[in-house]
Amino acid sequence: MDTITVVVVYAPTEMTSDSIKDSFYNHLPLSSRHHLVLGDLNAVSRSANLGTSGVMGPFGSGTPNDNTERLHLLCGNHGFTAVNCLIVSAIHRWASRS
Repeated sequence: MDTITVVVVYAPTEMTSDSIKDSFYNHLPLSSRHHLVLGDLNAVSRSANLGTSGVMGPFGSGTPNDNTERLHLLCGNHGFTAVNCLIVSAIHRWASRS
């Protein structure tokens, strides 16, 4: 039976220095075979792959921030796919059209 490693993170915000953000992403404990990374990586999802094919699906949104490239590289280097959760209700019907 395979083991799944769950890593829950809260990445440094956009206002944090580049050296701290780089250190955070470079020291994530991602060494076993299967991972589920949960949390807030403080990156805008956007659908463009930034040279890391297969990392993002077609439904990303927003203007990329400094952490977007870090998220793409993290996923691309480890064979991960970044996913988001979109909850559509009568109150937030506009969200499904954005």
